[in-house]
Amino acid sequence: MSRLLLLDFDGTITQHDTLDALISLAIAHSTSSPTPPSQRESDPEPGNEGAAQQTRTQEDLTTVWQAIVADYITACEAHRASYRPATHQRTSIEQELEFLESWEPVERASVARVSAAGFFRGLGGVGGREGEGSQDEEKGAQGAGMLMRLGREAALAASGAGSGSDPARGAESLGERITVELRKGFGELMARAGAAGWEAAVVSVNWSDEFIRGVMQAGCDSYRGGGASSKSSGDGWPGKVLANTVRLPEGQILGPQELGGEPLVTAGDKLRAMRWLIKDREEAPKVIYVGDSTTDLACLVEADLGIVIAGDRESKLLKTTERVQLQVPHVAEADEGSRFVWARDFEEVLRSGVLERIGGPP
Repeated sequence: MSRLLLLDFDGTITQHDTLDALISLAIAHSTSSPTPPSQRESDPEPGNEGAAQQTRTQEDLTTVWQAIVADYITACEAHRASYRPATHQRTSIEQELEFLESWEPVERASVARVSAAGFFRGLGGVGGREGEGSQDEEKGAQGAGMLMRLGREAALAASGAGSGSDPARGAESLGERITVELRKGFGELMARAGAAGWEAAVVSVNWSDEFIRGVMQAGCDSYRGGGASSKSSGDGWPGKVLANTVRLPEGQILGPQELGGEPLVTAGDKLRAMRWLIKDREEAPKVIYVGDSTTDLACLVEADLGIVIAGDRESKLLKTTERVQLQVPHVAEADEGSRFVWARDFEEVLRSGVLERIGGPP
């Protein structure tokens, strides 16, 4: 029987959420060329952040981003306070999954605002005039390549192996050099899973699949000893990435085409992605799902083995599993019958031997 290793990205493969780093890097590397009339939008008012001015500075875009984050936090607090049953009253997995799906309008509104703000628009250069679709396609490809490069170099910079052309340096004017740190043991896990013949894929609500590929590529190449190179070895990340994508040169955030193109924003969306990866196979694989947040809960529950990544027992996801009466022991304390376990990083997962119960990797 085949094995399918599915991993969340933000906070699972990486130490922390990377959306702020993604936006900050995109802002730092956006073009300062005038925005063509066909792409201009109204003044950046709440809910409509497109800039009318012909050029936008990093400070302008950073202010817009900060406003989006603040409004998102306010919307989250309001939704959480008004939802019933309240947190302490939700004691079953079914109740919690319903609550997680109720976030869809809040999340979709936030994604729409990020798309409208145009943070990614400059990465594809200035769009072509009407009838110049091939030019737009070329600029879109260049922008996607830049997003992958930004992810790769931000991950290499965190490990101290960045190249001389490190794009993370371009964000220093925003106040700091931006990096993306990976969880310990990630490269080793990928190498050992590959050697055992496992299939691997990422399922994420992150806004850029290309950024994810770049980070993954860096993590895998660094483990193989090629991290300091400015170019990938070409086999850095062989797996599938099911996540949102930035359509360039417009800078609009869309969902994966395989799932209809609507942005992935909820736990249910990630479960649909997981099921899509499994469907139409002659034999269903054994599925191992690794995640760190409540948006991973539906996938963790449906997988053959669910692994929670958490800094300690006080993580939001582990407190949630405790409240809905799911037993999730630490990998060092799990028995043969444990369907759910938690670990601080991939090194703990590999040392525990928990993966050997379902056929490796040793």
